[in-house]
Amino acid sequence: MKRFGIVAGGVLKFIPVDQPYQDGRWFRIRVQIFADGTCGVAINGRAVWRSASRVPLDQPYRTLLGGNSAETTIRVRKVEMWQGVKPDVAWGGVGGSGQ
Repeated sequence: MKRFGIVAGGVLKFIPVDQPYQDGRWFRIRVQIFADGTCGVAINGRAVWRSASRVPLDQPYRTLLGGNSAETTIRVRKVEMWQGVKPDVAWGGVGGSGQ
C-alpha cells in the first residue's frame, strides 16, 4: 500500500511513496513526457522517477487514471493537461532508473 504503479513505454514500474494511500489524505501526481521521449513521475511536487526508455513522440497519448483495492474509494479531483515542462518540479534529481 506504499507504492504507485505506472506503465511507461510498455514497462510496468512500481515507485515507493512516503505517504500511504490508505490514510485518506489527498496527494498530487504529475506524469511528464519529456522532449527526449522519457517519462517522469512526481508525487506532491517531488520527482521520484524518470524512465530510461523512450516513448515515440509522433503520436497522441491518452491518460487513464484509476486504481483498485478491496473496499476502497478512489477519487480524482482536478486534472490538468498541458504542453511543455512546468518549472515547479526539480527533475534533475532523478535519472533513468529502471525502464
